[in-house]
Amino acid sequence: MQDILIEVFCGVSVEDMCGTQRHPVNEVKLAEEVVGYNKSLHWYSNSPDFVLSIRRLAREKGVQIKFYLDGVCHEDDVEPIFEDFNKALTYWDEDPSVEPAEKIGAFQDKSGRWYILPLNLMDSFNKDKEDEDFVDGGGFEGKYGQYADEEYLREKLGDFLYEKIKQP
Repeated sequence: MQDILIEVFCGVSVEDMCGTQRHPVNEVKLAEEVVGYNKSLHWYSNSPDFVLSIRRLAREKGVQIKFYLDGVCHEDDVEPIFEDFNKALTYWDEDPSVEPAEKIGAFQDKSGRWYILPLNLMDSFNKDKEDEDFVDGGGFEGKYGQYADEEYLREKLGDFLYEKIKQP
């Protein structure tokens, strides 16, 4: 079977050519069937199960195989194919229409006043709240007061949580 070449085309650009979605076990069986044809051919699939199975079977049978992702040949390397498949795992993180959530934390100063701060300010907040000269001189309020403002807290926490921590 050394003269046989199976070329598997994957990616968004071949979506229309892939046919119907099958159960993963049936994708494995299909890969066995394709290798069993014992002839060179082109195949279209966006199934991770098919891609891994056909690569394994081709290697076992000594059949040459090439994978293409949106028209770019990657020889028998499936890593770029799976990087593309795995985009689904981070789709919501990368979708430009979905704003990433700002990482924030809730912190209290020595008087018990609550602040909702971006986490990158946590270390300086904790250091500055211990500096009595900075606090007494108004520097602390000037630097962090905006993070304890009622409107800001309601925006970050929502009304329900704000009511639970609001200042006396």
